[in-house]
Amino acid sequence: MAQQAIQPRDVEILRTLVRLRYLTSREIVAAFFTSNDVGTRRVRALSKMDLIRPHTNGVPTRFQYSAWRVTAEGLALVQKEFPQEPVPDGLLERLTEGSLTNVHHREALSRVYLEFLTRTSEQAPAEPDVAAVRARVTAIRARASSVLWEPDGAVILRQELLGGKVQQIVPDATMTSLAEPVRVFLELDRSTKTLPRIEECFERYKRFARGSYDATYPDTKAPWVVFVVPSRARRASVAEVARRVLDDAIAWRVKVSGETTPLLERLLLGTTEAEEAAAPEAQALPEPGAASTPPTSPPLAKRLYRWGRQLYAHLNQHGLAAQLPGEFLAEGEQHLLALYEEIQKAKANHAG
Repeated sequence: MAQQAIQPRDVEILRTLVRLRYLTSREIVAAFFTSNDVGTRRVRALSKMDLIRPHTNGVPTRFQYSAWRVTAEGLALVQKEFPQEPVPDGLLERLTEGSLTNVHHREALSRVYLEFLTRTSEQAPAEPDVAAVRARVTAIRARASSVLWEPDGAVILRQELLGGKVQQIVPDATMTSLAEPVRVFLELDRSTKTLPRIEECFERYKRFARGSYDATYPDTKAPWVVFVVPSRARRASVAEVARRVLDDAIAWRVKVSGETTPLLERLLLGTTEAEEAAAPEAQALPEPGAASTPPTSPPLAKRLYRWGRQLYAHLNQHGLAAQLPGEFLAEGEQHLLALYEEIQKAKANHAG
């Protein structure tokens, strides 16, 4: 009976919990519902079905702060619905033992993903409008299936230095596009790091981009560093450091919290540069990292290539690729690669 009651929106909430690890009722309701009452009741229903459980580890009881984490049943449902979703070994044990101590950092990082996930072309409908709710959930699920999100601690970037020493970078999150040849390393700043520490962070990324990146990621996806800061004043100072350290090594942006989605849409989903330029933050402070941005490809070719990549991602995500003839997929892959090469040539000609 519980399985019959599961709705597509429920499964996306569970996938989001698998990706972000912990979410409060407030975060879930704000992202997925337009009615607090409806959202709160649905969260309670998921708890009663033993798909999610409350979590308070690491927070003093006087604060009365609680978040939700996925259960074994909830995780199994996500893996059944999205067999390609990366799930690290021992995730449930780590979730059970995990601490919520750094609440503000966790919520700020989750906000980056939730804002990206829910800013679709489908307007948030009133809950009684069942058809509109389904359309928006479908759009959200398609957007989520276009990227892989790996949270803090899931990715460790290693670079061997002279003398046998090894440097490590642990991004706050990593977003890999399944629709575009781009990988984004997210770093979240809450003005707690000094500029020299941020400079060292950028130096590590520069060494990694010039050293081990291609061996670590042989998929040829272009690396980006997106540094998220709390204010425009902080943005100016951090961007100056990034300009000095990163400009000739790796593409980058410094973005104010709450203003990351247009950039992530362009990089990860392939929206046009004009859409990002129309966003308020793009007019406030032009960034030198823009020189690293690839020129816009022919619109039709780019849209067709993006559609093909999204189709492949959808087939793999839902286990449908195995049902198609192998030669059909092989031919399609060859056509996509040829199209990608044509797009790259167009970019090179544009740059020349």
